[in-house]
Amino acid sequence: MDKRKISVISSYAYITIYNNYGALLQYYALEQYLKQRNLESSWIRFRFRRACFPFVQLSYCRKYIPHFFILWGNLKTHNAFMRFCNRKITCSKRTFTGESALEKYSPEADCYISGSDQVFGGTSEPNFLRFVRDNHKKIAYAASFGRDVLSDEQIAANVPEWIKEFRAVSVREESGVVLCESIGVKAVHVLDPTLLVDVSVYAHLFKMCKQKKKYLRAYFMNIKSKRNVFYADIKAFIDSKGYGLKITAVGEAAKLFPVKYLCFPSPEKWIESYANAECVVTNTFHGMVFAIIFHKPFAVVMQKGLTASANNRFYSLLRKLHLENCIFDGEKCSITDYFDNLHIDWKKVDDVIHEERKKTDLFFSKVGL
Repeated sequence: MDKRKISVISSYAYITIYNNYGALLQYYALEQYLKQRNLESSWIRFRFRRACFPFVQLSYCRKYIPHFFILWGNLKTHNAFMRFCNRKITCSKRTFTGESALEKYSPEADCYISGSDQVFGGTSEPNFLRFVRDNHKKIAYAASFGRDVLSDEQIAANVPEWIKEFRAVSVREESGVVLCESIGVKAVHVLDPTLLVDVSVYAHLFKMCKQKKKYLRAYFMNIKSKRNVFYADIKAFIDSKGYGLKITAVGEAAKLFPVKYLCFPSPEKWIESYANAECVVTNTFHGMVFAIIFHKPFAVVMQKGLTASANNRFYSLLRKLHLENCIFDGEKCSITDYFDNLHIDWKKVDDVIHEERKKTDLFFSKVGL
């Protein structure tokens, strides 16, 4: 009997212009999970009609050698992302550029999945599977809105009706369940795909090796100042402990930090750097998730400003895993005191994740997958 074919749309368009490790690895993990269910999945290679790789816009970098380093590092990482897609991930044979191409040449599949990641955060019709004619084949897995309420733009675009067309909807945050209820859609709260598979699934992507020097791993995005992530406190902490520091910062955030601490790893090396780290500081969702996966002491710094609404994803998962104490506020204590007093019962965390995975199993079973 042939395996049922699943087509997934999530963040491919995004990773073609930004180096976002979580956006890439959430699909990798979902494919691995679907394989365990004897399903054959492929990631729809959808691109925006007019997309520009943003790092080439750093024209002013001619004046500053460090910016050349950042540009080169980001370009190398981007190439590594594309190699990872080609070698480690099953993607659609065709690349669909623009919504009309997806409408005209939509891939054949037994079922279509939107998710995970913030696929419900805007008005992009492909993310709501508008190109799929048969609503019975449409499901959402761990979809995220990135906010508590729909925007005026989403309401004007008729997003509530688009979501109602789905055969089944699951969301990544508790707030997503409430939001769906407000528009008359029943949704299930499930784990992000990266937490659906055992650590061994990631460990086979790299070789463990003994580190010459202990280090703190940092992963940041959406920041305008080093003060937003308490960099001075982090620096004081690593100096007091004799640790090294490895920082990966997405996009413009990379310009904020000393070049000697910046790293632009491949997806495999990014995972390896988590596995070998002493501890982790991050303001990103998947930066937090991989610290949990590899059982690393971690500190979550909440985002501020326009992106603060996305903090719901942190709160939602941390509450579920009883890890609310892993939120770090540098205004209240030093990061040295924070890590010195942090205690995590990883067995309890893993037990919760194991139970939560059963909800995902049930979700897919109910739709016949």
